[in-house]
Amino acid sequence: MSCLMETTTAPIFAVDANGLVSGWNLKLVELTGLIVEETVGRHILTLVEQSSLPVVQKMLYLALDGM
Repeated sequence: MSCLMETTTAPIFAVDANGLVSGWNLKLVELTGLIVEETVGRHILTLVEQSSLPVVQKMLYLALDGM
């Protein structure tokens, strides 16, 4: 899975069941300017613009609930 994350041209991140970032690919580095070391271990919601927070919270909840 990590090989796929690093070789794709799509932005991909991974979070654990607690919402902590466990993967952040190079496309996301390019798009956000945040390097892997700045993101891994942080809660995904700390990386989201305030105005997008409600939408991301809902998507994260649905994803972690298996929807």
